[in-house]
Amino acid sequence: MKCHENRHPRRIAPLLLGLALLLPAMAPAQEEEEDLDPLKLATVLLSDGHLDRAERALERFETDGAAEEKLARYHFLVGRLESRRGESEAALTSYRRALEAGYEEPDIHLYRARAALDTDDPETALEALDDLGEAGADVPATHALRVAAHWRLEQREEAFAALETAIDRFPERVEFRRQRLDYLLELRLFARALEVADNVIERSESPAKDAATVGESLLRADQAERAIPFLERYRLEHPDHADLTVTLARAYLEDGRAHAAAGIMDTAAARHPELAEKAAEIHRRAGNLNRALHHNAGVAEGPAKLRQRLGLLLEQESHEEAAAMERDLRRNGLLEDESIRYALAYAHFRTGGFDRVDDLLTGIADPDLFRKATELRRAMEECGEDAWQCQ
Repeated sequence: MKCHENRHPRRIAPLLLGLALLLPAMAPAQEEEEDLDPLKLATVLLSDGHLDRAERALERFETDGAAEEKLARYHFLVGRLESRRGESEAALTSYRRALEAGYEEPDIHLYRARAALDTDDPETALEALDDLGEAGADVPATHALRVAAHWRLEQREEAFAALETAIDRFPERVEFRRQRLDYLLELRLFARALEVADNVIERSESPAKDAATVGESLLRADQAERAIPFLERYRLEHPDHADLTVTLARAYLEDGRAHAAAGIMDTAAARHPELAEKAAEIHRRAGNLNRALHHNAGVAEGPAKLRQRLGLLLEQESHEEAAAMERDLRRNGLLEDESIRYALAYAHFRTGGFDRVDDLLTGIADPDLFRKATELRRAMEECGEDAWQCQ
């Protein structure tokens, strides 16, 4: 056995020597950190995101007998630590203690405003921003917080005035223009919103995506008629953008122009195969079940494809094909879903496969599905041995 001992002494020795040199170097580094001013150290650690180490540094600060200036700084840093951890109520208390101890740096008011909004206290946020005064005039976050505080207080005119001030001061910051657009849509001022939308999209780095987002907002507000010309205009500029095309198709569908929607999705799915599932859904909603099944065939194999196919077959009343999906549904774990189990049970019921129905309905607990399952069992009893009558 001795021949196997210390087979590489020349390699091991330098390694051990390296570890020996490294370990003593680590200890002085830790000692050096402990020798630093805890407030200065905590400031650096907070900036670098080392929250636990910052907390340990602050724990070393002796508050008893500390000078007011240092005590004020300590409370401010504790507040910053609490803010970073999402403890906004505690942070507000710490900021108040810092001010009471004489903290004079204006940045505290910006942090107070943020914490106040996080605790849903917009009045305190506005007070903090007023205390900040002109010191925050060139800080975009100051304006964003003021806008948000006025909006939460339902002070619409003040919120829009604050937005205009921000846009004038920071013309390159598209987020303020986008926020104005969101507010106009929320207030259902659609004509003005569409004017602002063009202004936002002109400055956007992703104009097609932003146009699709505006279209989605219009659809949520039941404004398909307004959305169509808006989206068509941007689709001419970005014909290959998938989200924009899908949103336009939905707009036509919701405007009652199902064939136009379906045609758009045929073209989109040909260019973007990943849109096959959405194309199938648009065709389903348009009542084109055969085309919907055609697009479903192009969906990647998996649960989403099977779930959609089962629904399409049942809607088409192709009950035998639907019942024949049981093996694939089970293999993909979809029979854990009670709605899928009920749908498959119904398909078996309509094809006379009563022996499978009861097994599939067993264990359904959802109240609505349980009621339907009970009705299905009652229907089987009424059919009795003449299963063909239920087909």
